Amino acid sequence: MTVTVVVPLYNRSAYIETCLRSLLRHKDTVNLDILVIDDGSDDDGPEKVARLAERHPEIRLVRQQNMGVVATRSRSRTLLLPETEFVTFLDSDDTSPPGSFHQQLSVFTRSPEIQFTYGLLELTRAIDDATGLPAPGVETVVVRGVSLSAAMFRRPFFDSLGDFDLDLQHGEDLDFLLRAIELDVPCRRTDVVCCIYRRHDANMTNDIQASRRYFLLALHKALRRRRANPRLVDATSFFDIRALQDSKVL
Repeated sequence: MTVTVVVPLYNRSAYIETCLRSLLRHKDTVNLDILVIDDGSDDDGPEKVARLAERHPEIRLVRQQNMGVVATRSRSRTLLLPETEFVTFLDSDDTSPPGSFHQQLSVFTRSPEIQFTYGLLELTRAIDDATGLPAPGVETVVVRGVSLSAAMFRRPFFDSLGDFDLDLQHGEDLDFLLRAIELDVPCRRTDVVCCIYRRHDANMTNDIQASRRYFLLALHKALRRRRANPRLVDATSFFDIRALQDSKVL
């Protein structure tokens, strides 16, 4: 079973090697395809990816002029391998915990009707470069947050969802996930930690006003879809971020 992991890259030279090494740890148990799409970086991140790709054929580097993360994620659909059976995502400043892909694929193997799985995120302020896990002694919090990295999709279902919404500069991941959940296809929420999410000063979500505006826009789009088609599922209760309320990670 081939899993394509889409890694959009834009000016994340400091983090991309740790990200990719965490993914490469899965190759002993998963047929892995790591698709790095460089979105016009002007740092040396793409060169670091290219050097790793020389030693690890699981890594593919595609370079493009800057289009933004939403268009980059949409383009990934056209770059999947013919043999790709499952699709997931990882941001270039985050990491993938050991064993998480194997655990997710086990769900699909046991339950062929499942179209996508959705797990947990572990947020932290520091990741150990050697292990790809939260640095020792650093506070973490585990939530069922909004992240494409927590989801793994069967290829046909992923393709059926279409492109990411270019109207959304933020929140396109929420919109995409809501569209998947609304269809009420067989899915499985798991307790697998699928992503170590690195909080840092350059996170896109640090723009709180923009994040809130596009978050609300994504919810408004979901409400309009349900009004037009009452058979769609109300997906807004699918996520649970209450643990963040008392956390210092943010």
